[in-house]
Amino acid sequence: MTADPDGLIDLKEQYTTATGETKWLVVPGATYYLWRQKSQWRFTNPDTQTISLIAPFSAMTSVDTSISTMSISTNMTEYVIWTYRVYADINYTIPLENCLIKIKDSAGKICAPDQHTNSLGETQWRVIPGATYYLYREKPQWKFNDPDIQVIPTTDPFISS
Repeated sequence: MTADPDGLIDLKEQYTTATGETKWLVVPGATYYLWRQKSQWRFTNPDTQTISLIAPFSAMTSVDTSISTMSISTNMTEYVIWTYRVYADINYTIPLENCLIKIKDSAGKICAPDQHTNSLGETQWRVIPGATYYLYREKPQWKFNDPDIQVIPTTDPFISS
């Protein structure tokens, strides 16, 4: 896939599945150029695709998120740095970049400044182990089942006992 019709700005190369499918993380409204090749097949390249600004409902739904934690104290009795990841697919392979995350407590009080996910779909906060947080996610063209309720572990899952 390239960003130009001459094929000079290469973005990503992928192979199709057995059913001839492949998935891309794309920008709504952008035009992409697909260059297809397979032995003993003839294609007219490039295949120009302009991404619809309004995605179908199924493509607008965030299907899942996952979390991981990293402690800043060995006994985890104080604050920890908590990493929250948002993915655009059920296989946890496509990070959702620039998604606004708001973190609140059970009373609806804001617990930390709002953050946008980075290119890895991550945000980090300083949180209290054992506390419950309610996360609200926002991104144009996406629908989320909010709040995403997260309980911070009281033991570090990355340190074996």
